[in-house]
Formats: sequence, structure tokens, C-alpha cells
Amino acid sequence: NTGVLTVKNNPSDGTERAVANGVVMLNIMPKMQSATFGTGATVQTNTAGTNVRIGPGTNFTVMASLAKNTAGTVVEHSLNGVYAKGYYWWKVNFGTVTGWVAESLLSSTPSAPTVIQHPSSVDSCVGGTATFRISATGCWPLTFQWQKNGVNLSEGGRFSGVNTSTLTISNLELGDAGNYRCVVTNAYGSAASFYATLTIGPGMSVSISPPNIPYTRTGLVRYTITYTNATTITLSSSDIILHKTGTATANPWITGTDNVTRYVFMYPLGDGKLSISIPSGTALGCGVCPGAGPSEPVIVDNTPPGPVTVADEGRWTPSLTTLRASWSAAEETGSGLKRYEYAIGTSPTTQDVMNWASADLNQSITVSSLNLSENCTYYFQVRAVDNVDLVGATSSSDGITVAPGISHISEAWNLPNGNAISLRNKSVTAVLDDAFWLEEDDRTSAIKVVCSADVAIGDKVDVAGVLGTSGPQRALLADVVHKVGSGPPIAPVGMTHRSLMVKDFNQLTPGVTGGKETYSLGLLVKCWGKVTYSDSSSPNDRYFYFDDGSNLWHGSGHFGVKVRCGSIDPPSQGIVCVVGILSAEQIAAKVAPVLLVRSPSDISRL
Repeated sequence: NTGVLTVKNNPSDGTERAVANGVVMLNIMPKMQSATFGTGATVQTNTAGTNVRIGPGTNFTVMASLAKNTAGTVVEHSLNGVYAKGYYWWKVNFGTVTGWVAESLLSSTPSAPTVIQHPSSVDSCVGGTATFRISATGCWPLTFQWQKNGVNLSEGGRFSGVNTSTLTISNLELGDAGNYRCVVTNAYGSAASFYATLTIGPGMSVSISPPNIPYTRTGLVRYTITYTNATTITLSSSDIILHKTGTATANPWITGTDNVTRYVFMYPLGDGKLSISIPSGTALGCGVCPGAGPSEPVIVDNTPPGPVTVADEGRWTPSLTTLRASWSAAEETGSGLKRYEYAIGTSPTTQDVMNWASADLNQSITVSSLNLSENCTYYFQVRAVDNVDLVGATSSSDGITVAPGISHISEAWNLPNGNAISLRNKSVTAVLDDAFWLEEDDRTSAIKVVCSADVAIGDKVDVAGVLGTSGPQRALLADVVHKVGSGPPIAPVGMTHRSLMVKDFNQLTPGVTGGKETYSLGLLVKCWGKVTYSDSSSPNDRYFYFDDGSNLWHGSGHFGVKVRCGSIDPPSQGIVCVVGILSAEQIAAKVAPVLLVRSPSDISRL
């Protein structure tokens, strides 16, 4: 460039040259420094007329000329030991003058260390920094060893300068509190500084509260951020780290001006979860302010729950007052389910029987005190509501119909198979396998009910279903059974074997082959006779025949009436009394009467 470039030595020796409009070549040499002495070293002049200069170099002005053996102490300076003008230079305090002296004119003074500046106590905090300094004099070299509570410290990690005159402890922890000193040693002895106490208080901390609401659609969400031991909070909106899942999003902003609290606000959108974090360094105080988070999330939910599948108690019900239904769980991936709601109507979309009501989180409901009509079909409607009050789609059951009731079991014998009926307040006389038997209290008629309901002998039940057959006899294929009470068990009707030969009630309700007696299949009866044959070969299908002198023959090869015992041991001989359900089964080419015993006590040996 144009102009004049002046290159000077530093310190200047007066030999510089000016170069105009040209190029100057500089030979930069590394700074050479001696380590013969150090700060605090005790020295003395070894030559009469030792010059003390204002700077390190023979080109600097002489401040004083000292006699031989003048004692001094090397003082701290970054250029101590620097090489200039053919010599190494040291800055020395001789008491009356302080200046630079060539190393060749100095020699060590044999003296033990002396601490001339002791460390000061430090009050700091967790995460902060503590620094201890001493100054010492003595014959060089001096060695330094810092101690905590009298125990030597080691260099490294959070401790630096352990073997120098300045100890620094960074990122303080509570366990660093204690008493610190430095022991200075040379060839002539040692000296220890006074102890300085390090006191550590709690540093800055920061916490993020849970959101003011756990879930929302688009409502305002607030987080509270609380600082402890901060002198100035520097947190800004741009510092907020927003954690997102799904399609949830927001633009947070901050309010607050004191040195304790900031509030983070946001209006969420989408579906998913939002939480926040803040980085370290968002406040000023002792130490470094740590970060915080992620916070507890707020659930953002703008999708309603899914539909459910509703099931009635059955296809037919005997009840004129009560309906039951159950349903599957609704899928809800957002704020969670708050409740299910249900209604009842005479169509899948109306609520003319019962308006919407809460089922809480139950997945089944029993509704009583209704006024239902026979031959009318009723539909349960169910919907889910989530915690932000989004309502899912309504699902309907297939419907349940109140089957028309008949007052007496015998009325069923005039009805064709497939007809739906209700029997109400009838007594259970037997429970075997997947069926039970109902009988009128006057013991005039009974019916087999094909159903694995949880009933017991003596129970009073309401049952609804369709008429059908079970083997060669009429039965009610039950759909819904309600236990409505209990009473004393019905006593059996005593009958001769020939009385078991019941005739057809009509074409719809057949009896046994060759039957002439009044139709009584299904009744609980009591008979007597002599065992004519017994078979226990099948553990779960044991039976025997017995005869009361009627000499009944059904083509099985055995005289008498067959008694099915199930797993009960049958008698092999003798006269017995048997209580059982009068049933019928195909034996050879005939439909024959059979007794079904319920328990071992139904067989008495006489």
C-alpha cells in the first residue's frame, strides 16, 4: 500500500528503518525465556556495579547501579527470564529500586521459603468457581503443594494449579467445602500458608411445573418456571425447546419480569403431546444456571374416540322391566376416555325409551324400572366421550325383543318349534350338563331348558327363548335367564313304571312309543324297582335298568326303565328307590322313557 511502514523492535533499540512503498521481510523468532528463577526467588547481585534497567535489554535506561551482594526478590512479570540483547532478564525488587537485571549478574540467596501473602477465604456456590492465591519468597526453585484439610490435592479434573501459587476449583460441589492452604518447599525448608475456608452454598436451580391442564384441544396451556438463587433471569422465548409427538405443535411465549418466576404460554394445535425444556445458562448468579426438562407433557387431542361394538343380553328377554347390554372398549389415543354414554330406543337411532345417561367407564349396564312391552324390540345405543369432551360415533346393538309370556308350561305344547316364549317365576328342579329343568309348583308340567345358565335347584327364574327339541322331546332353547328368587325344592311325584309311558300331547309334542299315560315328560318323579342290569364301563355315562313288575321292554335287551347316572356309581343289584327327571331317548327303534338322576342321594337302596 502507499505510505510508510515503520517496523520497530519491542522493546525498541533505536535501529529501526522506514520502508516506503515496498516490502519488508521480518524474521520472527520464538521468545526464549529462562527458568533459572521464578516469582518470589531470593537473589543477590554477584558483581559490583550491577545495572538495574527500566526494561529487559541493554538498550533500556539504567535506573541504578548496585553494589555486589545486594539482596532482592524476583517479582511477578510475564517477561521474566526473557532473552534480549544477548542476556536473560529478571525483574527484581531490591527494596530501594525495582527493575530489570541480567541473569548473569544474579545468584540465588540460600533461604527457606517465606509466605508473604496468604490465601483469602472464599464464599461460593454449587456450580461456581473458587480461586486461592499465595505469594512466597525463598531460594529457587520453590515448589507448591495445595492441601484440603491437611491432605494433598492432585492436579486434574476440577482442580487446576495444585502445584502452583494459584489454585482454581471449577464447577464446585458441596463436598468441596473445607479449609485450604499451600505448603511451599525448597532445598532449605518449607513454609505453610494460613488456612483459607471455602464455604459453598446452594447454586442456582430451575424447575418446570406440570402444565396447568393435563389435556386440551386448543385451549391456553401454561407452564411455570421457577428459579432459585438467580440474580438476573435471561430466559427468552427463543430459548424454549418444544418437544412434540404426532401432529401436535405450538408457538410458546414467555411473560414475567422478576428474578424468580417466568410463565410459558402456548395455544396447542393438532394431536399428540407437547412438553418443554430450557437449556443451561438462562440466568445469572453464582455458578452456571442448569437446564431443566423435559417437563410433564400436555396432551393435545382433537380426534374423538372410536366407535364401540354393542351387544344385547340376548335375542329374547323375559323381563318387562330390565334390559342389559355390554360393549367393547373404544379406541382412544389422545386424552383418554372420560365416560361412556348409553340410551335406549325402539329403533337403532331413537332414544324414546331412555335418553342419554352416563355409564362412567363401565363397559356393561343393567337398566331397571323400565316399562317394556311384549313383542317389542329395544336397542341400546352407546358412545364414548374423552377427557376433552369430544364425543365418538354412536353405535347400536342388534336389538333385544321381549318374548311373549305364557302362564303355564303346558301352554307351550300347543306352539310350534321356533316360537319365542317367556316363562316367568318357574322353579328349577334339576341342573345337568348344559341344561336345567323347570316345573310348575303344582307339579302338573315341566320342560327342559337348553342353556348353561348359573342356576341351582330351588331357584325361581324367568327365561326367554324359542321352542325346539332336545333329542325326541320338546325343549326351550333359552336365550336369556334371570334369577328372580328361590324357594323350597319341588318334591318328586311318585309314579309306577307303566305311568312313565306317556302318550303324545299332540302332533307338536310327542310322548314315548306306545305311551298311554298323561304327558308328563320333564317332571321330577320317584319310582321303585329291582335292578335288572347295570353298566359302569363308561366313567361318565353309567346307567342301570330296574323293574317294578311292569315288565317294560324297549328292545334294548333289558327289562325295565333305564336310569342314566352320569358319573355316579349305579347299583348292581337289589331293590332301589330312584328320584329323577322323566326324560325320553331313542332306544333301538323306540322312544323310551328314561330317568335322569341328579346326585348320588337320588338313588336309595332298600
